[in-house]
Amino acid sequence: MKETDKDETFSRLMSNSKLIVPFTDFDDKVMGSIEKSILKKESISRDLKLAWIFFITGSFFGSIITLLLTYIQHPVFGIQPGRLKIPFLIIFSVIILTQLDNLIDFYKRQKQTQI
Repeated sequence: MKETDKDETFSRLMSNSKLIVPFTDFDDKVMGSIEKSILKKESISRDLKLAWIFFITGSFFGSIITLLLTYIQHPVFGIQPGRLKIPFLIIFSVIILTQLDNLIDFYKRQKQTQI
């Protein structure tokens, strides 16, 4: 087989292998959606790290406030410290548990989208 026959055969094969796309900017749209998906995953990962940091910080400061409430001797806004401590502990516990549950669900959803 001559070199020109090989070139002609190759040209004929290449002309038959053209991909027909539904519209002209199909490649741009697909690549754009892939890029948006990657940026979204990076943003979710960053948000998850920040959520854990703020959760731990808030838990730490809430625990400090709870401990400091036991040392208060004077009424706060006309409420005795003993009566103030129990509602604060209940509210603090509920907030901690619900936020921890939300963070765990957020972490699970983020892991599922990475698969």
